[in-house]
Amino acid sequence: MEELVPYMVYSMAINALSRTCAIVISRRKPEKTAAEEQFAALPVLLTRELMVMRDAFHACLAALKEWRSRKLLATVALLHVGSLAAFVLLLLATGFVPLFSALFNGR
Repeated sequence: MEELVPYMVYSMAINALSRTCAIVISRRKPEKTAAEEQFAALPVLLTRELMVMRDAFHACLAALKEWRSRKLLATVALLHVGSLAAFVLLLLATGFVPLFSALFNGR
């Protein structure tokens, strides 16, 4: 399962870039929607704090709800959520594929 590790790195790099792009996009306008307010409150630099990650996820969901008014922000938010989902799926694959191969190969 070592061949999946580069894809995990790629998905997290896309995640970081899309989060930073969403924050920069939301900070450039003086009048903001609710999603832009949530993104503008986030720090630009990456942190490992769980509350900041949760707030970024909720801001993405709010941006997806406002799809018609802010299409660029919603597209970047969709990319952010999609890269996070890809990372979680890769984590599951690296954990369950060896387990299933050991179960079905009789080891």
